[in-house]
Formats: sequence, structure tokens, C-alpha cells
Amino acid sequence: ASASASASASTSQSSSTTTSTPKVDGDGNQAPRPLERVLSTHRSSPNLASVKSVDSPSPFSLSQEVLIPPASSDSSTRSHHPPSTPPVTWVPTHVTPTKPDTPTHKDPPRPFLSRSSPTPPSLPSRLDIFGTSMAVLPPVAPLASHHHQEEYKFARYYKILHEDGKPVSQPPNPIDLIVSPPDVTNTFNMYRIEEGARSLYDVQQAYPVVDTDLDVPHYLSGFYGKDHVNLLGCQKGSNLRPVAVSARSVPRIDESSMCDIYVLVRTVDADERFCIQYILAKKEAPPMTAKALLRIFKKALPHLAECNLAEVKDHGLHNELQDFEAKQLHKNSKIGILYARPDQHDEDLLYNNKEPTSEMFHLFLETLGPTIGLKGWPHFRGGLDVKTATTGETSVHSFFREHEVMFHVSTMIPYTPGDPQQVERKRHLGNDIVVILFMDVPTSSTPTSTDENHPPPPPFDFGAFRTQFNHVFMLVQPDPPPRPDDDPGFRVTMYVREEVNKFGPAYPYHYRFTKGDVFREFVLTKLINAERTTLRSPTFATKTKRTRREFLTSYITKFGKQ
Repeated sequence: ASASASASASTSQSSSTTTSTPKVDGDGNQAPRPLERVLSTHRSSPNLASVKSVDSPSPFSLSQEVLIPPASSDSSTRSHHPPSTPPVTWVPTHVTPTKPDTPTHKDPPRPFLSRSSPTPPSLPSRLDIFGTSMAVLPPVAPLASHHHQEEYKFARYYKILHEDGKPVSQPPNPIDLIVSPPDVTNTFNMYRIEEGARSLYDVQQAYPVVDTDLDVPHYLSGFYGKDHVNLLGCQKGSNLRPVAVSARSVPRIDESSMCDIYVLVRTVDADERFCIQYILAKKEAPPMTAKALLRIFKKALPHLAECNLAEVKDHGLHNELQDFEAKQLHKNSKIGILYARPDQHDEDLLYNNKEPTSEMFHLFLETLGPTIGLKGWPHFRGGLDVKTATTGETSVHSFFREHEVMFHVSTMIPYTPGDPQQVERKRHLGNDIVVILFMDVPTSSTPTSTDENHPPPPPFDFGAFRTQFNHVFMLVQPDPPPRPDDDPGFRVTMYVREEVNKFGPAYPYHYRFTKGDVFREFVLTKLINAERTTLRSPTFATKTKRTRREFLTSYITKFGKQ
């Protein structure tokens, strides 16, 4: 303890003597720090684990200050964050969790990102995560212009184009530099097994949720109720490829000869967003007419020039497009939780388990979120009955950043005597894309192997599950303390259908987690990303495209003649 205190003191002392103002090159960009240069030269080295800080704390230590540079007040170097999130400044020394018995509580501050703490006097250029010193990336420049009288806060999600269609160069987004889990060759019965990353740079520096741009109601926030143009049509030579386009031209107050044209394109495949930087002619002025916009699209967006588009002035289409967007938003998740006793390897046996379970299982549930009463629950219910409590009296729910997660805990859903398959429980968990299997068998009892080419068989055959929806399983096992004074821990292994792409966050190989905010942050991010990534897999993408085609075709049928 004394050694740790002295190390912490020396770290804080050295931080206070460092220069708080980073070096800037001739173009106004922040110059690479020494540690960043060291890391960049070692990225191709096979012995990446050797690049480590001598004073790095224990894995996931929350007693160390983890700092990142504050966002600049200048709009040209403004840092960007998810919607409705204030700019991040620095990370506090301690995380104060909220009381778990408050069902409507908001999450405690993220372990690595804080929103309200004052800026410290000095900013070290590293992040201590998993006991490894990682370089801090500089602030990100804006991804769209902020010259408008009324700034559009979601403009960063738009791809910027010149009026000739050439993209505007932008610096890379730090989230794009975060590494996904490494390629895994270990598969078993249609499932890809992920036990953690073996390389230093396969471990992520933060826990971002994927596809956050899909959580933003772009039409409602940027077009609905404002002066804009809606166009409907189909790709030439095909009536099966409907297209709906919304466009809005916004003048610039500092450059009267220019305007930004925001374009939202809805196709069968997905939504596309563009911001065209257009130079106005002598007699042109926003708002642009539909005829003028179609002329601009031919140069900037050639794929729209191949569509037969026509303007629809009926305001009824505004409500239809807003409703269409609301159906596409996916901010809430429902996750199943199954409990497995020792020597249980059959699906029906898992669904028949009842309380009492074990102390470690309840400790894991407490990590995910508080237990809430379902009757009268006013928030996301995940398909559970909140009126008559036919699906149980309690469940586990979590507010996580901008999301809500409802867990379908099999032991909390009523048990049906005489039903070997427990259809009522399976009706919920069998339709969940992601399921947690808590196997109440210590990891010391699970066979292991040091040979990467011949791994041991998994403790459970997930291919035996008779369902078309379960695509990702998170296997959680209790891990005995290595020393008597250590806290009980958990080990996590992911089993992912081979058709599902890789997703983060990555974590060290066979890492031992303990109960706390860091474990909760990792698990919830991993579960949400698993569900979102699976929805883009071929099985679900086909259904999504069919639904989008039906809606867009109905709009053309209803409003096309106008």
C-alpha cells in the first residue's frame, strides 16, 4: 500500500511539472507527443507487450487519474461527442456510483470519460487501461461547417462534399482508430469463440457504442418543421428501388456567397447523409428550389441523377417520413440471461432452473443494474408485462449512457410446473438476439490448453440451442480469488455466429474482471454492440431491407401522383 501511495504521489508530482500547452505545428495541428511517436514505431513490432509504462497501475485501476485534453473553444478544433453529450474535459480520480435501489437513476460517470469536472493544471499524454500506457489522441476537428446562424448540432454525422462531388478531407476520428477484436480461428459448431486479445494493440482505449449515428432522429431534428424539400422516386429502370430524399439549404452568415445543403437520402439499403458546400450564383439565395437542387445533385451526387425524382409538396409526407425514421431508431436493447448449474448441458434444463441460485450469480446481476418492480414500470419494458405482472414481479434494468437495457432473467420469469420446455420463459429469451449464460462452474474446473491450434472444447455447446434468433452468447463464469484477500471475479468468453461481423470492445486474453463500474461498462457496451452488429448480419439485414422497401413504396403510391 505504501509503495502504491508513493507511486501515485510521484505520478501526480511529475504531472504538475509538465507543460500544460501542447506543441502546435505550422498548420495549427497538435504535434505528436513523445509517447505517441514511440507507440507508432512499435505498432508493427511482434513484441508489442514490451511497450509499457513503468509506473502503469494495476488493471482497471480507478485510483489513478486518467486525463484527456479539453475541447478547444475554437470551432475549427472542436471535439465531437455523441448526441446530447456535453464536451468531455477530464476524468476524475474516483467514480461515485449512484444508489442501486433507485430504479430511475442515471448511470455514474464513465470510468474513462467525465463531463463535469474542472480542467486540471496539466494533461499527461497517456491513458492507463488494462495496466497499459496508451497514447491520448488529439481533439477532432468538426466534420461539418459551423458557420450557420442556427448551428445544427448533428452536422458531424454528415459527409461533406464540394459541389463537384469531391469529398472534403477531414482528420481521422479516434473511434475509427480503435481496434476490433483480432481474427479468431477457433470455431465450434457454427460459433466463433472470442476469449480476449493476445496483443497489446488489440485492446481498446475506450468503450464506444457502435452506430450511434443511427440513434439520432436526423429528419426530426434537422428538417421537420423547417423549410426543406422532399422528393420521391425510383432508380431508373427499376420500380423495386424506391428513393426518398429530403434537402435543406442553410445560408452562411460569414460567407454570403456560400450555403450548405444538407441532404438525407433514404434507400432500400440504408440512410445516407451529405452536406454539400455550394457556391451561390449572383441571383441565387437559400432556400433552394427543387429544380435547383436536382441540378446540384447531378454533379455532387451522381447516384441520385440516376433516379426519377419529383417534388412532393404535401405536408402529409413530413409526418410519414418522421414516423419512418422513428421506426428505424434502435436505442433500447433486450438481453436474455440464463443460469446454468454444474453438469447442466441441455437447453431444457437451463430453462427449468429456479431460485435459489448462487451468491455469485446475484453479484453478477447487481453489476448489470438494479432489480426493479415491473408493475407500473414507466420506462423501456422489453416486451415484459408491466400491468398485471404475468411475466414476473421483478427484473433487471439498466440506464446506460443514452440507452436503456432490459434483461430477461430466466429465474425471474414465472416457472410453469409440468412444462419441460418452459415455453413462457423461452418466448422471451428465445427471441433475444444476445443471451448471457451464467455457468455457475468455477473457471478452475474448466479444461484449458496452452496450444492455440488445439484449444479445448467449450464448456457448453451453443449450437444445440433450438432458436433462429440467438446469435451471440456471452459465457460468464465465476473466477476464484487467486489470493485470500482478493475480490471474487468473473471471466468472459464470447460465442458469436460466424455470419456476424467482429465488434468491440476488445479485452485482454482470459482477463479477470471484478465487480465494479469498469466491468459493468465493458459488459453493457459489449452486449449493445453485439445486438447492433447482429442486426447488420445477412439474416436480419434481409428483413430490414424488405420492411424499408414496403414503406418507401407505399409513400410513392400515396404521394407520387401529386
